Amino acid sequence: MARVATAPLICHALWVWRVDYSPDDALLGVEIRGEVLLAELEDMAEAHARALEATGGAAFAMRVDLRDLFPLDEPELMLLADVKRVAAAQPGCRRIRILASSPTVVLQQRHTSSGHAQEHVVHEARPKAAS
Repeated sequence: MARVATAPLICHALWVWRVDYSPDDALLGVEIRGEVLLAELEDMAEAHARALEATGGAAFAMRVDLRDLFPLDEPELMLLADVKRVAAAQPGCRRIRILASSPTVVLQQRHTSSGHAQEHVVHEARPKAAS
């Protein structure tokens, strides 16, 4: 199977989100950075739906990297919660791992759990680049 990737949304020369599915690794990746608007997350949710379709019902794990994300406002938080719930409802979803470096984002993600038995929110800083 081919790798399915979606074009990241570009904003101010930096991408805001990226969704990518690798059937070889059975991994669906979502990464969101910075301050995001509801319209940007709606685009991400559409890309996520296409990536879920690309799984074809096969088993997969989902990794959500929010380590560079600022805390979300309520509408954006609820949309991201819906994205997690949609993934968790797929028969092939084996686990959801959410990485966040902001304590507020960690609390937001724990508060909006998808209900999947294997959803884990991890408070983890992004590794520092070697200098």
